[in-house]
Amino acid sequence: MIVDPEGVGPRIYFQRVPEPKAVKNRWHLDVLAGEEGIHEVLDLLLAADARMVRSSDDPDDVFIVLLDPEGNEFCLLER
Repeated sequence: MIVDPEGVGPRIYFQRVPEPKAVKNRWHLDVLAGEEGIHEVLDLLLAADARMVRSSDDPDDVFIVLLDPEGNEFCLLER
């Protein structure tokens, strides 16, 4: 985990997974929506050329999987 010592910036977590990745990146970034809300942040990401892949149907585990313009996968999480 990377944490801003001032407690202001985002936290970055690293998690190993057992399965191999078939595309070029071998790491996965999760973006926490924060105060703005997941749908507002989703709109910003889509406007910046991200593409939505799928979303969770579980109300206890809300997330949206997206691809950046280069095809790297990342998740948007609800706060």
